[in-house]
Amino acid sequence: MLAVVAVTAMIRLGVWIGYEAYLMSSQKDILHEEVTELRELEEFNELLLLILVEGCALLVLVFMLWKFSKRILSPIRSIANAAHMISGGKLDKRIRTEHLPSGELLDIANSLNDAFDRYQQAMERIAQFTSAASHQLRTPLTAMRTTAELCLQKNRTREEYMETIGSMLEETQRLSHMSEQLLALSRIESEQNQNEFEPVDLCGAIRHAMEYYEPVIESKGIRISSDLPAGIKAWARPPLLTEIITNLLDNAIKVCGEGDVISLSAKALDEGDVSFRISDNGPGVPELYKDQIFERFTRCPATPYQGSGLGLSIVSEIVRLHHGRIILEKNDSGGAAFCVRLKDANAPAGDRPA
Repeated sequence: MLAVVAVTAMIRLGVWIGYEAYLMSSQKDILHEEVTELRELEEFNELLLLILVEGCALLVLVFMLWKFSKRILSPIRSIANAAHMISGGKLDKRIRTEHLPSGELLDIANSLNDAFDRYQQAMERIAQFTSAASHQLRTPLTAMRTTAELCLQKNRTREEYMETIGSMLEETQRLSHMSEQLLALSRIESEQNQNEFEPVDLCGAIRHAMEYYEPVIESKGIRISSDLPAGIKAWARPPLLTEIITNLLDNAIKVCGEGDVISLSAKALDEGDVSFRISDNGPGVPELYKDQIFERFTRCPATPYQGSGLGLSIVSEIVRLHHGRIILEKNDSGGAAFCVRLKDANAPAGDRPA
C-alpha cells in the first residue's frame, strides 16, 4: 500500500515538473497580451491532468486494496467454511493449509484442525459407546423379561418361583454392576481436565490394595510374589491410581486358583517414568483377543468368569488420562501380565500431565 502511494506521488511530481518546463519554454515565444488568456487555459489543462492522474492512482489503490483484503480474508473464510461444515455433521472436513502463508494464520489453522480431530474422535467414541452400551444393557433386561414371562405362563411351585426370582436377581446385580462401571467411565472422561494430580507412593498403593484383597487371596490359596522397593512415586490422582491397581489385581485373583501365583513389581525408569507389573499364571489371554482386550464390552472366553467387559477399558481410560501406557505382555508362566507406565513425580513439570 505504501509503495502505491509513493509511486502516485512521484507520477504527480514528474507531470508537474514536465508541464512547468513546457510552459517556461513556450512563454518566450508568445506575445504579452496573450499571456493572461493562455495562462487560464493552461491552468484548466493542468487541473484536468491532475484530476486524471489522481483518478488513475485512486483506481490502482482501490484495486490493490481489494486484492490485498481478498488474500487476507481467504484463509479466514476457509476456516469459517470448514467450521460450518463440521458443525453440520461433516466431521471429516478440515481446513486446507497448503496455501496458507507461514505465521499466525497457519498456526491457528493447525490448532483448529487438531481440535477438529479430537472432536471427531470423541464423537466416534460416543457413537460406538452408545451402540455397545445399549446392546449390553438390553441383554440382561431381555433375560429378565423372558424369565418372568415363562414363569407367568402357568402356576409354579414355591421352589420354582424362588429359582425364577433368584435368576432375575442375578441379572439385576449384573445390570447394576454394569451401570456403575458405565458411570465410572463417564466420570473419568468428564474429569479429564481437572487439576488433581499429586505425587503418590506407588508401592504403598499396591500394598494397600493387597491388604484389601488379603482375605480373598488366603481363602483361595493364592500365593503372592512381590518386588516393591520404597521411594517410587508416581504423578497421579490417588483414587484413579487405586482404581487401576484394584481392577488389575481383582482380575488376577478371579482367574487364579489354589496354588497359583500372582506377581507384583514396580520400578523407576530412566525416561522420567515409573512402571508397575501385575501378572498371574491363570489361563491367560488368547492371541485373538490381545488387540481387543482394552475395548469396551470385550469378554475373553478363556476366563473362568464373565464380567461386564468394562474393567480393562476403565483401566485403559484412566491410564490415558495420566498420559501413560498399559501393555499386555507375554508371561512365561502362560498367564496374563499387565504393565502400566506412568509419569514419575520427580520428572520435570513440563513432562507431567497438569
